[in-house]
Amino acid sequence: MPVNSFIPRKYATRGFWEKLQKNAYKIPFARDAAVMYYCAVDSKSPEFVKAIVFTVLAYFVSPIDFIIDYIPVLGYTDDTAIMLFSFCLIHKHVTEEHWVKTHWLGK
Repeated sequence: MPVNSFIPRKYATRGFWEKLQKNAYKIPFARDAAVMYYCAVDSKSPEFVKAIVFTVLAYFVSPIDFIIDYIPVLGYTDDTAIMLFSFCLIHKHVTEEHWVKTHWLGK
């Protein structure tokens, strides 16, 4: 199935930037998530990378979590674990250009 018709892409893209901008200061993986997004929308990235990223970002913006995001300290633990695992899967496809686009998020 081509990623263009992949349902999580539409869902993930819709809420991703809004959630990231509102919560970037308390999300330890904010810049990594943005880099993954830019990698997924890059036309040079393979389809499997796009599928992984959009599925993970859809989970990130979903109101349904294993651990509710509003719980202090623990809230983003599940999101962090999933992001870290998926970043390990796609890291060979992340380019310097993707990192440069996220400079505004800091380190």
